[in-house]
Amino acid sequence: MNDEVRTARELNGAGEVLSALRTAVAKQRSVEAELLLLAAEWGLLHPSADGTQQAADAAVHSEDGEFEPIAGPGCPGVSEYSVAEFATALGVTSAQAKRLVGNGLELAHRLPRLWSRVQSGDVPVAAARQVADASTAAHPPLTVEAADWLDQRVAPFVGLVGPDQLREALDEAVVQFGLAVESDADVVAGPTRSVVVSPLAEAYSGLARVEAVLDLADAFDLEQAAESGARDLAALAPGTAHAELRATALGELARRQSSFDLGGSAARRVDLTLHFSAVLTADGDVEISPTGRLAEAGGVLLRHVREWTRGSHTEVHVHPVVDG
Repeated sequence: MNDEVRTARELNGAGEVLSALRTAVAKQRSVEAELLLLAAEWGLLHPSADGTQQAADAAVHSEDGEFEPIAGPGCPGVSEYSVAEFATALGVTSAQAKRLVGNGLELAHRLPRLWSRVQSGDVPVAAARQVADASTAAHPPLTVEAADWLDQRVAPFVGLVGPDQLREALDEAVVQFGLAVESDADVVAGPTRSVVVSPLAEAYSGLARVEAVLDLADAFDLEQAAESGARDLAALAPGTAHAELRATALGELARRQSSFDLGGSAARRVDLTLHFSAVLTADGDVEISPTGRLAEAGGVLLRHVREWTRGSHTEVHVHPVVDG
């Protein structure tokens, strides 16, 4: 008898707990929806300095011209410092506040059907914010029309749509509205052959990065030349890394070989504009700083210049500028 009573009491208690739980969940959804609404309203009340809508890079505007993603194209711009103020009032980090304000704007302005379901309590805020995050971060960026199409597809099924289905919907929106980046076919059809030489940013490295897109036959020839040259140089510089030997071989190839030199060997010409500082020593002599600036590449060491000028196949034209 006691067991039956205890069981009955437990069942009654569980029912009451579940009823209270449903009430609490409804209240939680209502509070979270209100916070999202307040976040969106805060963003509207604190527009960016120029008052414009966000373009494809949708960002928080800061005074120093930096941009940080906050919502998709078409959403109002938001003042950077207002987000920090909102974060303080809410008791969260600036990054969390920025995401909340961005989600509110994204839902209210670009996903209105989903926004309506959130505000009515039909959809958990967390599920709606996942869609807003995906819409905001889509690459390439979703246009207003593409976001509206995504809203139509996803809003009725939020809570049932997993990450994979959401990713498929985003991909379909990109294709549907012609937002896809260049395909491999597009790349092949266009002019692709190029050579780019970029001096490395590291101060005084004396190095540069070379990136090239060549015809396949030319690339094979270059590969063979680099390997052949590296093997020849290995005997002269034992212990040197093979990659370094290949790089040196290409440099030698560039200096000594030219398919356009039909009349004989041609020297490599290098024009350098060098800036070095000159100081007057205690003895009255002028001393040139060992570090300077190469106008064409940035920082440079004086010893690099000496090495360039010693090359027998290099014609170096130096344009010195002494900064007092």
